[in-house]
Order: sequence, then C-alpha cells, then structure tokens
Amino acid sequence: MNIELQLHTNNDEIDVIAKLSDIDIINDNITFLLNHLLNIKRISSNNNVIDYSTEEANELFRKAKKIILKNENYTGLIIEYGGKVDGYHTIINNEICAINYYSCWYPDNFNINVNSTTVKYYTDKYNQMVNGHYDRNRKCFEYTPLDFDCNILALNNARIISDYNIDMWYFDRNNDKTAKIYLDEFNKSLKYCMELYKSTRIEKINLCILPEGNKYDGYIRKRLIVLGGFNEDIERFIHLITHEIAHNWCTGANILSWEDWLNETTAEWTALLYDLEENRMGLFSKTIDERLERTKNYSSIKTKDGNRPDGVHDNGTILFYKIYKQYGIGTIKQLLTIYNNVEEKSTEEYLKVINHDLPEIADIIRHGIEE
Repeated sequence: MNIELQLHTNNDEIDVIAKLSDIDIINDNITFLLNHLLNIKRISSNNNVIDYSTEEANELFRKAKKIILKNENYTGLIIEYGGKVDGYHTIINNEICAINYYSCWYPDNFNINVNSTTVKYYTDKYNQMVNGHYDRNRKCFEYTPLDFDCNILALNNARIISDYNIDMWYFDRNNDKTAKIYLDEFNKSLKYCMELYKSTRIEKINLCILPEGNKYDGYIRKRLIVLGGFNEDIERFIHLITHEIAHNWCTGANILSWEDWLNETTAEWTALLYDLEENRMGLFSKTIDERLERTKNYSSIKTKDGNRPDGVHDNGTILFYKIYKQYGIGTIKQLLTIYNNVEEKSTEEYLKVINHDLPEIADIIRHGIEE
C-alpha cells in the first residue's frame, strides 16, 4: 500500500487528507492508529462513504485510538480528519510545526504492509523544512520519511549553522553563542563515538533545537536529532547529545519491548564513559545517583509478557554500573562494542557472544535483568 498525506495546519490544529492506494489485504478488517484527539470527518472509497468503529489503543509513548473498518476489497481509500494533536516534542505555533511519531498525526500501525509514504504540506506560514524541500509548482513542502517516523519539522525563519557533520536549526539570535558551543561539542562527541565503535563517519545530521519543551530530553531518527530546548548546563547537553549520537550504533532491539534495555543502556553508557574520560566526575556521579534513586520503584528489566516495563533504561544503566565497579572501563567498552557488532539485536544473542569471551559477565547480566 502507498500513502499520500495532504497536510494543512490552522492555528494549532491539523487538517489531513490521507490517500491510500494499491491496498492489498486478506484480513477481514483494516485497522490503523490515529491520535486520540483527532476527529475523522469521512472515510470513503470511490466517493462512497464507509462506516468505521473506534477502540482505545494501549500504546507506548503516545495516546492513540484504533480505527477499524470492514475489508470490502478496497483498492483505494480516502481518510479525511483533523483537530489537535499532542505528544512528546509536538508543537504547532508561529515559529514551528513539529509533529512526529509521538504525535500520531498520520495513520499508523496498519495491519497492511505500507510500501511508501509521502507528505505534501500546503502552508504559507513556514519557509523551511528539515529533511524536506519546497515544490514551487505545487506550492507545498514535500517530505518523504527516512525511517519509520513521518516527522514534520517546518520552521519559520529559523537560524542555521553548519559544518561538515551537522546542520543545526534553532531560534533566537540570543542563542547564537550557545549554538556554536553546541556545534563544537557535537563534533567532539561524534569523534568520541566513532573512535569507540571504530566506525567510519555517519551521514550528516540535522540537529533541531525546539523553541520550547523539555531541554533535558530528545530523540534521534535517521539523519535527525531533536532536542527540547537549549540547556544552560553545557555538561548536561554533552551527555545528552552523546547519548543520542550513540544511538547510531546502539540500536536494533525492539523499542516496544523489554529488549529496549539494550539500546538505551549501551547509549547511556557511551555517554557515561565519555563523562569519565573527560573528567566530568560530578556529572557522572549525579547521573548514577539519580538513576539509582529511580530504580527503587521499578520492577525487573525482563517481563513475563515481553512488554516494556517502566524504568527499563535506569535498571539497565545501574546493571552496567555494577559491572563497571567490579571490572572497570575496559569491560564496559567491550560490552558496548559487542552489542554494536552482534547481528541479531536481542538479549539472547547478545549473551551468547558475551558468554564466549566473558562468561562471568554474561552470568551477571542474565541474573541482573531478572532481579
């Protein structure tokens, strides 16, 4: 199936026409997710209105509802909907339209294979788009997702500084000095990660600093890092950006299951190692202490039903901290590079490789994920 999304925004709301073509499904129903705040105006095929039902969806990271319609062997569908959206790093204002996977602004999680998704964003409010381009003939921005996330970042007169590794997008000339520091520290963190993982240079990255949000938080996608604001604590920024850069290597396990501990623990310990080796001991200790305190309220990493538990990131970080205290930096570096190199990103396969060279460490991890 192919999806074309025609997007308009009005104040802080979106208006979308989703055109689905080349539908190929053998199931009785067609299902997908949308943000819980969005209102469907009409679903149709060949101009005939189609009935549908909704259910509450239990989704990690986002608030959504499931849309269900009976399969009548449709080859094409048009879904018209609109309203407000919410979620992490979701902003629609005069400066920026930031909508993404967490916003669940586009039909997602279909029970049909999706071959391609394209977005045409019709707006005269913004004059820039990260990872997109403006089509003067159609008078719209065109965007094609680089990975699983249909991530729209349309900006109005954002400031940009660039070098070989990065284009940084941000707002307010008062942030110029901090932005230059960020760019310099980004390159240092990237160099550290490439040396640690013995890797060639990654693709050039867009770093977008949102004008509002949680400045201690961010996320990474292909060729994109988004942060919730400028942090006046530069050491905190270095730690966060190193964690996000590390996800270029610390990735692959299922993020919706307990296996996500692999991605997050290895990324976090990349940042912690960098803190240690750059003598940011105060930040290292504070980070560990904060996570130790939070783990008091969490259950084990591994769950019986396979779901992703609260605190999986903190528990994994503290598990590796116990290994670090007993075996040192060298062993942690081995654990990070092993995860990067293992073909199947699962705890079982990870432990198989560790067990070959470091059987005592494999035992610690095996026991630690079930504590």
